[in-house]
Amino acid sequence: MLYMVECGFSDPKLEDDWNAFYSGPKLADLLNRVPGFRRSQRFREVGPSDAPYIAIHEVVSAELLSDPSYFGAGGGSFLQWQDYITNWRRTIFSGLDRLPPVGPDEILVVIDEAPRPVTALEIDWLEAAGLDNRVPSRGVAITGATKTAEIEAELGTSARIFVPISEQMIAPE
Repeated sequence: MLYMVECGFSDPKLEDDWNAFYSGPKLADLLNRVPGFRRSQRFREVGPSDAPYIAIHEVVSAELLSDPSYFGAGGGSFLQWQDYITNWRRTIFSGLDRLPPVGPDEILVVIDEAPRPVTALEIDWLEAAGLDNRVPSRGVAITGATKTAEIEAELGTSARIFVPISEQMIAPE
């Protein structure tokens, strides 16, 4: 299952520090202290958005998000940054157990609409399986950053394009 957390951040002066915290200690705590968190990576949307950040976590089940170890590792909270978090939404998706790491020369394409073929992409279609369930299905694809214009031409505003802002982190065995 993939657990996706989307949000915005309201204070540009503190945003770099917040990103360093979230992409470092916060992800490390989740991966090191919560059994069932396997991999995590963060992204920032290329275009304007009310929630330009997305963290994608590989998890074993939705139930671990109500486990005390999740809350003990800072899950569901952004500590001193909480007052600056905007448009926070969380969804568990089934249909893909693992999102491959997205490299520095790649983009993550997210499509929140009914599944359909897209010429330029090989899309994995996911189904909402818990939490906010804001979108019933979501398409995800990884491709080279050079395809950004081609994807925007074919999909317009139905595609959200993200660049990685962290490497994919993996939980210790």
